[in-house]
Amino acid sequence: MRAIRAVDSMVMRLVAFAVLVLLAGGLARQAATESGLRAGVEKLAATQQLALARYVAGDIDGKLRLRQHQLEALARGLSTQLDGPPAMIEDWLMQRQELTSLFSLGLALVPLDGHGAVAEVPAIGVRSRLEFAGMDWFDAVAHGASFTVGRPRIGRSTHVPQLAMAVPVRDTEGRLQAVLAGFTALDKPGFLDLIEHNTIGNGGGLLLVSPRDRLFVAASDPTMGLRPTPPAGVNLLHDQAMAGFRGTGVTVNAQGVSELSAIAEVPATGWFVVARLPTDEALAPLHGLQRVNLWSSLSIGAVVVAFLVLFLRTTLQPLRSAAAQMRRVADGEAELAKLPVVRSDEVGQVLEGFNYLVEKLQASEARLAALAHQDALTELPNRRAFMEGAARILARAQREGSTLALLFIDIDGFKPINDAYSHLGGDELLRQFADRLRETVREGDLVTRFGGDEFMTLLSGPIAADALSARVGRLIEQLSAPYSLDGQRVRVGTSVGVALFPGDGADLERLIALADAAMYEAKRKGSGQPVLGA
Repeated sequence: MRAIRAVDSMVMRLVAFAVLVLLAGGLARQAATESGLRAGVEKLAATQQLALARYVAGDIDGKLRLRQHQLEALARGLSTQLDGPPAMIEDWLMQRQELTSLFSLGLALVPLDGHGAVAEVPAIGVRSRLEFAGMDWFDAVAHGASFTVGRPRIGRSTHVPQLAMAVPVRDTEGRLQAVLAGFTALDKPGFLDLIEHNTIGNGGGLLLVSPRDRLFVAASDPTMGLRPTPPAGVNLLHDQAMAGFRGTGVTVNAQGVSELSAIAEVPATGWFVVARLPTDEALAPLHGLQRVNLWSSLSIGAVVVAFLVLFLRTTLQPLRSAAAQMRRVADGEAELAKLPVVRSDEVGQVLEGFNYLVEKLQASEARLAALAHQDALTELPNRRAFMEGAARILARAQREGSTLALLFIDIDGFKPINDAYSHLGGDELLRQFADRLRETVREGDLVTRFGGDEFMTLLSGPIAADALSARVGRLIEQLSAPYSLDGQRVRVGTSVGVALFPGDGADLERLIALADAAMYEAKRKGSGQPVLGA
């Protein structure tokens, strides 16, 4: 910050006034504003912490739900394969690489007696000799659960920290026949990276906690992974979080350090994410502001007593206005915004310092908002943003009696391209595919990258059958045209499954499930042949 000129300095303005009287006045002013400033800074820091915790929790929830959907899709397919020999079942699973790839430690099909695995992918042979009866995830599904996530633990066959997820496998009559389990390494890249590879400030970090298991699943501090949570009474805010509290608060951790913590739920499992930062570090800007105020008060101690009240009212009016504005922001009565700086004295420095803090917080919130609603690779709306927008569109269509079409789109032949051109080439193909999809749909249609090489489009209505067929045909034609990778023209196919609203259902999840199933039917028929979900 540029140096203050002597004629602009508050010290020089107040040098002729009574030091002792205005020193007392300055100290009183600082005491009066400290409470409001502290509350404002704490609220801003807590808001940022909570936004980060919610973003990380949403990211983990999305990855767990994606694995749930993959397991459920495999279980539905296995219902027609149960009478075959184990080798045939394992071969069937191996052929569905797009569904099994998220489980880095493989899958196992376990009979209802829990003795060994009937089939496993990859076939390492160890799980066929293990006893699964008594495992929490196996018992839960065997007793009627439709999906469960087991206790994070060191795997008996892999000897690495892992997470088991399981779903029931039923025959064509709906009878429970087996349990399908998928195993993912906790340190698998792209799974818990936001927890394990990020810190907050100099002394803060992230925690992922399973209250059911009283266990730290993962943490920014690698030594805390799979360690039990502290006993009740050690950390009061932690005790409240274990009992269901979600939000922000100040607590003292097991090491005796005061922390500002934000807690957000992971709905798929009941876990919660904690974003924590030492209170002293969170309030560092306030401490600096307090020091500036103190020196300002000390500096104006030479002001003449006769002019004290009038001079202070005139000189300190911008600071009082700024403090009032900060309180309004802290109380939610005004939006967070920069304050006008009309002078270059100490008061101006305070306002410039606050404005710098506001600028940094706004930039951080903008980055978090973009990450929370945008797919990082394709810059399409992510699944969360798509689901929120689709829900609003379906509600409006239901009120207006309009029709909609949900398209589930999958790239055929993506894996060979990814293998031939590396992940960088695969990513470039996904970006080009997303750009072409974005350009092909109409204004008002929603587009998202649903996961991997799967995309989804919600076509706004009204939708006539012949017009829909033509639109889908043009879409497939555009998406199946050649792409350019490393100067070479490559082709991929496109499989499209279609579900209609309200004909196929009025619920978004049901429409997605029908369109997903129709997409796989389209794959079986051959690339470029769309299939309706119902």
